Amino acid sequence: MTVWFHYIGKPDNFLPPALTFGVSRNCPVNVARAMQFGDRVILLQHRGTIPAAAFAEMQINGISFFDGINVGDELIAQGRCEYHDTGGLEVERECGSFTLSGSYTIADDVTLGEIIEIAERLVTESGGSPADLRCMVWGRITRVYDVPMTVFPPVPFTRGFMRVPEGTRIGDAPAVGDAEHVINVISDYERQVVDV
Repeated sequence: MTVWFHYIGKPDNFLPPALTFGVSRNCPVNVARAMQFGDRVILLQHRGTIPAAAFAEMQINGISFFDGINVGDELIAQGRCEYHDTGGLEVERECGSFTLSGSYTIADDVTLGEIIEIAERLVTESGGSPADLRCMVWGRITRVYDVPMTVFPPVPFTRGFMRVPEGTRIGDAPAVGDAEHVINVISDYERQVVDV
């Protein structure tokens, strides 16, 4: 299991929808390829000139692709996932909104890397370039700290995900059960630009 850091702009606005709908964060495909289901993500609050504070954690359990890329049908044909219609759930968050139209629950032997390989092949077969593939990783909140914890040594600000450097001091990983692994189907995504 890899541990990642990820900055969130406004934790107080982020947590209510994250606890309700789960966490979905834009992620470069090359970073998502390095992730595994079950990876721990420590969510950070940027605090200007003082070191960041960890305020919550999530566990990675899913992925979504933009632009109509449908990996799930191929995995259904292989007998390795099942589709569940969500009826077009509208998700509104400060950082963006989208419609969650369904979810594929996938077998335990399917990896994020395999899912991305299928998506890249589908993009290529449709005349596009794998370099244009965009995704979001999904997770579920596993822990909200009663008091945000300062991270030491200080973590540089980034809008993406970064592996937790060796020697970083932060709380122990929480004991969590296994979550279903999913590919969520989204449409009508609109990103809001939010200052950190």
